[in-house]
Amino acid sequence: MIVAAAASIQLAACGKKDDPAGQVVATVNGTEITTSELQAEAEALQANLQDPAARRQVLELVVQRQLQAAAAKERGLDKDPRFLAQRRRAEQYILAQMYLMAAGAGADDVDMRQARSFIMRNPALFDERQVLVVDRLGFAPAKALSKAEVAAVATMAEAERLLLAKGIRFERRSAVVDPTDLPPKVADNLVKMKDGVVFYDSQGDNGMFGAILERRPEPVPMTEQLSRASEILKRQKRQEAVEAAARDLRKRAKISYQAGYGPVGSSAKPR
Repeated sequence: MIVAAAASIQLAACGKKDDPAGQVVATVNGTEITTSELQAEAEALQANLQDPAARRQVLELVVQRQLQAAAAKERGLDKDPRFLAQRRRAEQYILAQMYLMAAGAGADDVDMRQARSFIMRNPALFDERQVLVVDRLGFAPAKALSKAEVAAVATMAEAERLLLAKGIRFERRSAVVDPTDLPPKVADNLVKMKDGVVFYDSQGDNGMFGAILERRPEPVPMTEQLSRASEILKRQKRQEAVEAAARDLRKRAKISYQAGYGPVGSSAKPR
């Protein structure tokens, strides 16, 4: 546990003070920490606030960060261009995520007819469901490998040797994958893949080589199929709404790039 020394920290008694952002759980040199802030920190750490020990640990992390942030401001570091750029990026990222969540909200109406039709069209996700054991090799950054290097990998052993030769840190482990947790098209492609065949995927800075080791038949019980199908369709509709909103934003926006910075094939010119 991190201990914050020489600080004015007071735990607030339950029910004594309310704040628009949540009940105050502590103050640090006069600055309040609320339950909303504590909850956000716990979600980022995947910590359980119902556990008193975990709750105290999470709160101490918030306290320590607040002390450090205050000290940085005293040194004028909040005026540093690097901080300003990072703050702008963080604000944009959070607002963008909130916008996408709002865009997907309310776009997930699914009726029983649609759910039954989906079950009939996707037997591999229900009556014929197979849970897959996948040999997974994750690494970062994904851009450390060229497309040619990725395409040349035929086995997981080759993938591991390639990453070792290039000095790229990686983690190799087996993972159980339930196709019903994946987008339908991704699930369908994965289920049809032959065992042992290496596939590659990347998301952001993270890259992954994988190969199916084992298939375990686990049909979805009839009593759960409709609810499972409805949830898959809801996720799919939310994702489609989010993608449509993103396309609409770009369509309506006026965007210009400096030469050499625009998308491939664009007619970007110096401004």
